[in-house]
Amino acid sequence: MDSTMWIWIAIAAVVIIVIIAVLISLASRRRREAKELQAKEDRERAAKLREDARVAELDSREKNAAAMRKASDAEQAAVAAERLSMEAEQQRSDAAVAAAAAREKLAEAADVDPGADASNRAQPAPAEDRTDRPSGEGAPEEGNDAGTGRHSAVDSRPLHDGP
Repeated sequence: MDSTMWIWIAIAAVVIIVIIAVLISLASRRRREAKELQAKEDRERAAKLREDARVAELDSREKNAAAMRKASDAEQAAVAAERLSMEAEQQRSDAAVAAAAAREKLAEAADVDPGADASNRAQPAPAEDRTDRPSGEGAPEEGNDAGTGRHSAVDSRPLHDGP
């Protein structure tokens, strides 16, 4: 073999080495670009996930605030119901006292006028005066007929006969 042949072999080897180097360089550039693209996509995905998490947190806080408002409303309603129950009990008690006073006055009137008929004498409390009913169904107001606003017809006959 002569020297030109060695020169051509050397030139071919250099060309092959350059081609291999260029291919390796292109492949590494592609891998680097792919990694950068993947990192960019990962950052965008992470940013979207963070935004979704913020929105979910705000929704959660809003729902919690709404639940707290509902609990507060329920507590206020319970307090109002308790207050109404106490007022109803007081009104039932007042009605029972008024009914007892009315019975006492009837008994006193019967004692003052022995000639009055027996229907005006003290009698046990009628069923309407019972205080063991639920609220809103207590004894009628004093002087009213079963809470209708009409005055009851109390015996208007004179307590004694004669001039």
